[in-house]
Amino acid sequence: MILGILRAVLKKDFQTLIKYKLNLFTTLFSIFFYVLIVFFFSETFTIKDPISEGNDQNSLFLFFLSGLLLIDLTVTCASNMPLTINFYQTSGIMEELISDFKTLLLSVIFSISLPFLISLIKFFVYLLLAKFLLNQDIIFSLQLLILFPYFLIYLLSIAGIGLIASSLTIVFKRGNPIIQLNNILTLSLSGAFIPISQLGWIVDSLSHLLPAKHYLEILRRILGIYDSNLALITSSTIWLSSLSLIFFLIGTFVFKQAINYAKLNNNISDY
Repeated sequence: MILGILRAVLKKDFQTLIKYKLNLFTTLFSIFFYVLIVFFFSETFTIKDPISEGNDQNSLFLFFLSGLLLIDLTVTCASNMPLTINFYQTSGIMEELISDFKTLLLSVIFSISLPFLISLIKFFVYLLLAKFLLNQDIIFSLQLLILFPYFLIYLLSIAGIGLIASSLTIVFKRGNPIIQLNNILTLSLSGAFIPISQLGWIVDSLSHLLPAKHYLEILRRILGIYDSNLALITSSTIWLSSLSLIFFLIGTFVFKQAINYAKLNNNISDY
């Protein structure tokens, strides 16, 4: 049943995607544009951080690029879940799905499957462009395969945040505040473009509560931007796994409560 729901959701989302060819074109254009912007930043600025001491501009380029990859994955996947609920409500599908909570839950969670695959493809395209077009010294090896489990673990936290936003969409018909808050926190506290260590110990301590921060640490260590310290990678993995599970469980609980509340008030499909 799970595979059937996943296949159905992917098929529906893919059919919607190919109908809007302009979006595909703008996505391709944005990849080239962002790589050039990141290259410009890495050539223009320096960061007071260990990555820029005794290292070349490749590390700084990868520092900015990894932050861009994090933001792209977070924004693309998390924002799609409340949009899916919005589509279910306005199209009348919600009335059919509401009778089976498990089916509805899986349908909403799997709605990030296609955005995740697109982000994954963009991830490798970014690295390919950096290697072949901008002559960046990036070595593609089996080491990059280690990143895939971390993609999935981080995706669990995104699903949890998306479920919370979907809950607000069900009750208040708006889930954007949660998505916007998550985007702001990810951009400002994860260290995507500014090292958190430069913002003081209070901000650095608060950033440990964000799964994005630990995912980014792991990503940068595997890409060779930071030292590949096994102990630090293990610590970040524990943090990432624990926080992702907590976010997902909270999201599932809140989503179930929102469904029950909407049922009691008989406004599950009102929009």
